[in-house]
Amino acid sequence: PEGVFVAVGSTTGIHTSTDGNNWGVSSVTGPTSKTFMGVVGLSSEVVIVGTAGTIVRSTNAASSFTGTQIYDRIQTGFIPTYSPRNLTQSLNAATVGSYIFPGISTTIPQERVVVVGAAGTIVYSEPGSSGLTTSFVISNKFADQTFNGVEYHNGTFIAVGNQGSIYRSTDGETWSGVTTTSVATNLHTIHYGGDQWIAAGAASSIISSTDDGLNWSVVNDSSDFGASFGINDLQYENNVWIGVAQNG
Repeated sequence: PEGVFVAVGSTTGIHTSTDGNNWGVSSVTGPTSKTFMGVVGLSSEVVIVGTAGTIVRSTNAASSFTGTQIYDRIQTGFIPTYSPRNLTQSLNAATVGSYIFPGISTTIPQERVVVVGAAGTIVYSEPGSSGLTTSFVISNKFADQTFNGVEYHNGTFIAVGNQGSIYRSTDGETWSGVTTTSVATNLHTIHYGGDQWIAAGAASSIISSTDDGLNWSVVNDSSDFGASFGINDLQYENNVWIGVAQNG
């Protein structure tokens, strides 16, 4: 939701601010001893992910958070069944996109959160009894590499990870690998801006795609910068890309 900053990190908790200068700590009901790794804001909710399969959500502008349930889904014919699952893998990043949930509407998209993490783990939100992000379903196993970043734009989710892994999905449930990039370094982050996708990671690697993530080309590497460092995050605003790297 607008009007609140949310910062996460170590076991010290979830920090929020309305002005960027003064910060407080939100209460968490559930996995309070976990390290939080990523945060994403929806129109009226905030979802935070972390180690040991941790997913917590807030519906009150990040004032307090509660845990969510993760499930395995088994599809038998047209009827799915759900079994609770204790996920142990670290969840590293989350994004929000749109998806038409047939049980809610056949024409109006709803928000869907997709979370990625260690050992190729991908989970996605399905409507629960108390809201859109009260329950998450584990996607089928599409990759073995750890995913470090995920982003959504205009109907496409893209996840990036170790050894140059890039995976695409149009619904957050079914994913396919992209093998057209020559980058084999670990990719840490991905974002969309200026009519292109940009991913970055270890060894000063930056790659781009202008065809919705199907084909990728190398923009920069350590030979261009004259040094090798890991790029941890990217942002785009007003025709300018900003990257945040290790060692300042």
